[in-house]
Amino acid sequence: MVPVVPDIPHLRVVTRYLPAATGIKVGGDWFDVIALSGGRTAFVIGDVVGHGVTAAAVMGQVRTAIRSYALLDLTPSDLLHNVSNLVRSISETSFVTCFYAVHDPADDCLTYANAGHPPAVLVHGDGRQEQFGEAMAQPLGVGERFPQEQTVFPPGADVVLYTDGLVESRTRDLDLGIANLLAGLVAVRTAPDTAAACDALIAEITGGRHDDDIAFIHVHHRVGEAS
Repeated sequence: MVPVVPDIPHLRVVTRYLPAATGIKVGGDWFDVIALSGGRTAFVIGDVVGHGVTAAAVMGQVRTAIRSYALLDLTPSDLLHNVSNLVRSISETSFVTCFYAVHDPADDCLTYANAGHPPAVLVHGDGRQEQFGEAMAQPLGVGERFPQEQTVFPPGADVVLYTDGLVESRTRDLDLGIANLLAGLVAVRTAPDTAAACDALIAEITGGRHDDDIAFIHVHHRVGEAS
């Protein structure tokens, strides 16, 4: 179920999926990276609330639907609206958080919509950090309208998306987890091996233990490459 990340010339992408358990306790976290027309790229991360076979089945259907709508070039707002209707039709008990963002190299911007998911993080080239996309709409299966917004994503910047299993657990406070993530991203920017630094960051935040699935995307916009 873990997707193959396409090779994107102007972006360096690191993805991770760490399941909390297998078998009947499997969760519903997922990520996807989708190559679109015009050199654009969609980044998707989401979480089906709950665990078990039902959550995994809903996740599979939602991920497939998002990929299909993305390839039809729907806007983030329209895409999440359609998928929300799908979630209501396939499950009366599930709802799904999802962050959907599209990078367009023509203007070096991200257009995004967020359905109840934790905010993404933008790290500017000078190291400044900002969270974006917080509290934009209700989760899929609950919400009807999913407004979209835009942020710059210039060369030298990073974008990070993650599921709540990274920053929150029964023993880890959400605010502290996010603070630890933001602090740890400083070292990721300066590391010679981004993938290894992301692994170290996840291990440091979780203490090597996590009782929920973790999905994670780190995107670096390379400097000096034509978009």
